[in-house]
Amino acid sequence: MDCMNKNAKTPKPLTPPYLSVSKIDETFKLISSRNFKTIDASLFKGYSFGEADALLAVNMLRFLSIIDDDGNPTDFMGKIRLQGEVLKKEFENIVRSAYKKLFDVVEAPQNLPSDELMNEFLNQYKLSTRVARSAMPAFLKLCEYAGLREKDSVVTRKRRPKGEKPAKTRAVGAPPRSLKELDETAVSAGFRPVRVAEGRLVLNIP
Repeated sequence: MDCMNKNAKTPKPLTPPYLSVSKIDETFKLISSRNFKTIDASLFKGYSFGEADALLAVNMLRFLSIIDDDGNPTDFMGKIRLQGEVLKKEFENIVRSAYKKLFDVVEAPQNLPSDELMNEFLNQYKLSTRVARSAMPAFLKLCEYAGLREKDSVVTRKRRPKGEKPAKTRAVGAPPRSLKELDETAVSAGFRPVRVAEGRLVLNIP
């Protein structure tokens, strides 16, 4: 018996979720509106999740105990299909239970300044700085569902579609791109543009 206990594998602690906020929304919209017998990464990939996001979505649901290690829905699955204030209360229980380490050391970790919350993630979960930086907005988004933070308080950078280039902006003091822009700039500054040399040269007259 002692030998068996020594050889028994200790379950590896789950890493706090660090799925993007937009994918967290997609995950809960999906699982709260459908009945799945089991949930795994292949299911999410069938709904246009990339491989990495699919794995992170499964990890998040396991961390929150919404599914078990085999991907089977737990009693919490039914809770997230509730509505209104009842849903918030049930979700608060889910979040407080999953992030027990945080709530045990800080009464309201969702209200900590960013640098302090970062330190708590590093200390309590032994995460790398890179992972902790992504785990923070995920935690705060889940706190929104729980009613512990104001809705849409988590602001994230919008991803550009692949291949799309960022819009070009003109530096302050840079020359205008066209004569029309020059006219507008000059007039707004209290000058009147006068074109000479057949329009190739513009003089700004006060």
